[in-house]
Amino acid sequence: KRNPDMMIAELQKRYPGHFTLPGYADIRAEISKCMSRMKKTPKPVGGRTEHAIEDTVPIPKAPRGRKSALGEKYQNQIRSLVQENIKVKPKEIVATLKAHFQQDDGTLPDDFPSSEKSIKTFSSNYKTKLKKST
Repeated sequence: KRNPDMMIAELQKRYPGHFTLPGYADIRAEISKCMSRMKKTPKPVGGRTEHAIEDTVPIPKAPRGRKSALGEKYQNQIRSLVQENIKVKPKEIVATLKAHFQQDDGTLPDDFPSSEKSIKTFSSNYKTKLKKST
């Protein structure tokens, strides 16, 4: 693997008298073309390609960001609380969640978020998302 500067130096060594060598931007553009072509070309299966280039289906990308620290049931509860009242404070959401998921013996489930910050962050982000969509 070489960067464009290394490629230009190599071309200057191989062709010392030429003045029409490609520049940095030209080499960068060609590298980009090659990389996109490589991504579009299907990988060979058993020594032959499976499909023609036109038939390839793009591979779905993983969602950006990291996975939430909250379980799905807690996320759903927060979403419903925010949808009922978009002006609810994150501190109130934490208290409501604790009251809702508190077990008979007064303890919280093992999978309950250990950090109030994750609950507050998720609720604030969801409120922002709702405000932007309306």
